[in-house]
Amino acid sequence: MQKQTTELTDSITKTIMERMDESLQPIIAENKILKIKLENLEKDIETLKRGNKQNNLIISGLKEGEKSTQDLIHK
Repeated sequence: MQKQTTELTDSITKTIMERMDESLQPIIAENKILKIKLENLEKDIETLKRGNKQNNLIISGLKEGEKSTQDLIHK
């Protein structure tokens, strides 16, 4: 009797674990995809930050008479 109970418990446990694994597979696959997308977005952000920093020029010693972008364009 004890052996049958143990076998039944093992069988039920195995079945439950298999169903849980089946249920988790799509979630795990989606998680991998989202991690890859996150890495790509982080790389894009770093690239944009670097490009933004490269476009920032500070020139010292020149007098700036323009008050706005329109003033600069009209000169």
